[in-house]
Amino acid sequence: MAASRDLISQAQSLHIAGRLQEAGGLYEKMLKAEPENVDALSLYGTLLAQRGKTSEALEFLKKALELAPDSAAYHNNIGVVYQDLSESGSALRHFERAQEIDPGFIDPLYNMAKLHRQGNRLDRAVEAYEKLLALRPGHVDGLINLGNIYFESGLPEDAIPLYERALAADPSTAVAARVQLNIGNAYRRMGDDTAAMAAFERSLNIAPLDGLRIKQALTLPVVLESWDHIHQVREQFEGRVSKLLEMDLMIEDPALETSTTTFFLAYHGLSDRKLQEMVAALHLKACPELAMTAPHCHDPRPPGGKIKLGLVSAYFRVHSIGRLMRGIVEHLDRDEFEVTVFTHPGQSDEIASFIEAKADRCVRLPVGLDDAREAIAATAQDVLFYADIGMDIRTYFLAFARLAPVQCVTWGHPDTTGLPNIDYFLSSKLMEREGAEVDYSEELYLLNTLPTVYREPEHP
Repeated sequence: MAASRDLISQAQSLHIAGRLQEAGGLYEKMLKAEPENVDALSLYGTLLAQRGKTSEALEFLKKALELAPDSAAYHNNIGVVYQDLSESGSALRHFERAQEIDPGFIDPLYNMAKLHRQGNRLDRAVEAYEKLLALRPGHVDGLINLGNIYFESGLPEDAIPLYERALAADPSTAVAARVQLNIGNAYRRMGDDTAAMAAFERSLNIAPLDGLRIKQALTLPVVLESWDHIHQVREQFEGRVSKLLEMDLMIEDPALETSTTTFFLAYHGLSDRKLQEMVAALHLKACPELAMTAPHCHDPRPPGGKIKLGLVSAYFRVHSIGRLMRGIVEHLDRDEFEVTVFTHPGQSDEIASFIEAKADRCVRLPVGLDDAREAIAATAQDVLFYADIGMDIRTYFLAFARLAPVQCVTWGHPDTTGLPNIDYFLSSKLMEREGAEVDYSEELYLLNTLPTVYREPEHP
C-alpha cells in the first residue's frame, strides 16, 4: 500500500507539473497492478480529458464513480468532462450531487456557475457564485466572473466593487492588469471617461497592450455638460489619436483587442469627418490586414443578370435597425436584386424571422473577424450595403475590408464612417443641409425621400 501511495504521489507531481505523458505512464502502471484503485482511475481519467481524449476519460471516471459513488471529487471530475462534451444536463447533475455530498466543496459550485452562465441562466449563475463567495470570499475568479455578469447585464456600478475585491484578494500583476481593464470598461459603460481612462492607464502600466492604448484614446464621455465641454473633449480626443498615429502599434484582432467604436462622437452635433478619418487611419496603421480585398473584387463580373446585394447588420431584429430595414428587404425588386442578409447568430425574434423569410438568403456570420470576412467574401456580392456602421464592434471592423466592388452605408448610425472602403452614404434631401457632402468621407447620395420603408406601428 505504501508503494501504491508513493507511485500515486509521484504521478500526481508529474501531472501537476504538466508532464502528462510521464504521469499517464505511471497511472497505467498502477492500474495494471490494481485495476480498481479509485484514485488512479479518477486521476488517469482526468489526465485523458486534459489530453482531449474525452470518451476514454469517461470510461475511467465512470468506473471510479461506481467504486466510490459518494465521492464529491469524482462527481465533480466527471461533470467537467461532460461539460467539455457540451452535455450540460449530465454535467449539472454531477456538480449538484458533488455539492450535496460536500456543501463546503467550492469546485462544483464554481463549475455550476460557469455552466449556468454558458446557458444564459444568469440568475442561477449569480446564485452559485454568491454561494461560492460565501464560502471563499476571496475567490478571485468567482469575484471577477460575477462582476462580468453584472457588467454584461447593464449593471456596471455593481460590477466595480466585485472587481475591487478581486484586486484586494490578489494584487499580483497578472490579476491587477485584468481587473483594472474590467474596472475601466465598467466606468466607460457608466460614461465616466476620466475614471475609465485612469483605470486603463493602471492596466497599461502593468501590461502595455496596443489594443488597450487605442481603446483608452477613443474613450469618450456619454453626457456632455456644455458646448465648451464638447470642444474640450474633441480637442483632447484628437490629441490622443494624433499621438498614437506617431507610434508603431501592432494589433492582430482589433475587434477583440481594441473592442471599441467612436459611437458617442455623433452626439456632439459637429462634423466628425476629420476625427473619423484619423481613427480609421490609426486602426489601419495598427492592423493593415483590416483592408483586405475579397478575390472577386479584383475582377468584377460583367453587367447582366441580377445584382447580388448583401445587407449587413448586427441588429436585424427587434431594434430600430430591424424596424428601419425590414421593409427594404421585403420590397427590393427581385427582378433586379438577389438579396442576401448577413447578420449575427442568435437572432430569433419576430423581426429577425421576418427579415430572414423575406431575404433570398440569410448568412449568420461566425464570431471571429477573419471568419466573418471570409463568409461574406465567399458569396461574391456585387454590392454590400451596411444598415449601420459605428454601433456594433464587429460590423465596424468588417467595413474596413473591400468585400464587394461597391460598398455603401445608410443612416442606421447617422455619422460618416471615415473608412476608405465605404464608397457611398445613402441619405435624403429631407435630412441634409446644403453642402453636407463635405462632412462625409463617403460620396453622399441623396434620395428624395427617406431611405427606409417604415411600417405603421401596431396599435396596442
